Amino acid sequence: QFVEAGQEIHYKAGDKVVAEAGSELTAKAGGSFVKLDGGGVTISGADVKINSGGAPGTGTGIAALLPGLLKAADADKAGGLLQVRSNSPIPRLTPPKGICVECWKKALRQKLALQTGEPA
Repeated sequence: QFVEAGQEIHYKAGDKVVAEAGSELTAKAGGSFVKLDGGGVTISGADVKINSGGAPGTGTGIAALLPGLLKAADADKAGGLLQVRSNSPIPRLTPPKGICVECWKKALRQKLALQTGEPA
């Protein structure tokens, strides 16, 4: 499995964190690394400091958000109509006077304005 984050992955536990691997565990940053494997512990860096001051790095911590207020679940049922269906027939749209049907359909598809050949 693979975990990737853009800036930071921060692990924090109250008592302990255990990282376990079958053959190798490596921590790598800034051109340095610490590797634990069957051959021992390998530490590599420009300047290796052991018990000579320094301090651990700090993470940004957690900023978890609590869930919002609960809302009622949707009561709709599958196949239910959004509104009462009318028994009256659906009116057929017809083009304005002076516009042929094909020109009117083309204008609707292309969302164009139409002008009739008649004076206003």
